[in-house]
Amino acid sequence: MVARIKDIHLAHLYKVSDVVFGKFYIGKHGGTQQENYWGSGLRIQRHIKKHGKANMKYEILAIGTQQYIFNLEKAYVDDAFIKANPNCLNLAKGGMGGNLGLVPHNKGKITSEAVRLKQSLAKIGKPSPRKGVKLSAETIQKMVKSHPRTLLSEAGKQAIIKANTGRKHQKVNCPHCNKTGGITGMTRWHFDNCKLRTIA
Repeated sequence: MVARIKDIHLAHLYKVSDVVFGKFYIGKHGGTQQENYWGSGLRIQRHIKKHGKANMKYEILAIGTQQYIFNLEKAYVDDAFIKANPNCLNLAKGGMGGNLGLVPHNKGKITSEAVRLKQSLAKIGKPSPRKGVKLSAETIQKMVKSHPRTLLSEAGKQAIIKANTGRKHQKVNCPHCNKTGGITGMTRWHFDNCKLRTIA
């Protein structure tokens, strides 16, 4: 049984093995579970694409902090290990590939989830850089073609109408303008977004 360390930044070292062909891949992944993850290496991805996942086995070898797992993979999967194991699907030695939840960003830089969240929050309330840009008729037609609509049959329309007939919608009251309406529309246009709301 693998010991679990209490830490908000956990990761694990894993081994993916093909029980039929004997091929294997060792990598690291953020968190303490597989979560349908089979590795980011080029060879392991090609192998799974060609042979499928039916004969693949995922083993968690160790769990620890991200830095611990990074160092563990670096020490375990080195050039000598890859050279001595012809069935190994790792292309590069440990510590170089994979990023434990980090994602590629501008010019090859790595941006953490926390930084990306901070960047997203900083954009809230700011106008879009494309706001006010007029699209040509040709561009609009291309956008329409790239997003085809699924047209409902008359029977489908009637089924939707029947399902919503007699349905009771929750009514709410805005404390700023005292208007009453359905919860969906009211939440969008009233309460914190109400024009009559006074900001203290």
